[in-house]
Amino acid sequence: MKFLPIIFAACLFGCASVPPSHYYQLHYTSSPSTVQDPYPYSLLFKMLSAPEAYSRSNIVYRTSDYEIAFYDNLFWVDKPARLVGDLLLEDFEKRGMFKSFTKTVGDVAPDFELSCEIVAIEEVKSDSGKASFARAYLIYTLKKFDSQNVVWSRRYDLRDSVPENGAEAFVKKESELLARINEKAALSLDSLFKNRPPVAGNLESPKSPLAAPADTVIAPPEDSEE
Repeated sequence: MKFLPIIFAACLFGCASVPPSHYYQLHYTSSPSTVQDPYPYSLLFKMLSAPEAYSRSNIVYRTSDYEIAFYDNLFWVDKPARLVGDLLLEDFEKRGMFKSFTKTVGDVAPDFELSCEIVAIEEVKSDSGKASFARAYLIYTLKKFDSQNVVWSRRYDLRDSVPENGAEAFVKKESELLARINEKAALSLDSLFKNRPPVAGNLESPKSPLAAPADTVIAPPEDSEE
């Protein structure tokens, strides 16, 4: 019985030393639609894909180009692919650029398929550990739904300094980066459809600027933005 106080004290000390878990949600307010006449196409939005390292709910950080790590007590409320995908879907729905923008295929096949890959979503720490950056690296691809021909692709690798220490400041900055990326993607798509109108009634016509062989990138990938 004399060992019970020691065991109890050890347990109490051990439990107290474990930091509490925190869960974070990506969020930004989408711009209201200013579109007067939506493009007469339906888009299917595919579920985002991500490498295994960015498919966990743990928030990822790195201190070098060669190694990443995971916070033990800082988590996303869901997998990053779902969080980022929900923001993208909400953003494009509010913009109203297209006749329809949905996650599911209905009775009528959509005209295009928009997909997005998360290459990285992480905190980048400086060598000293006193400063950090938020980084979001996404690749968008637009395909004709029936032929699966690639008609547009863009790469966005953005990072920005986090003004203060703390996970919430990092998450706010990460949300801002995603808002900027989605704004860039929307403007690029708008330019594509506005400046290169497809031949009416025949999107696969060789004369159509949106007709392209498989794996052809119409819009060249955008350089990284620091």
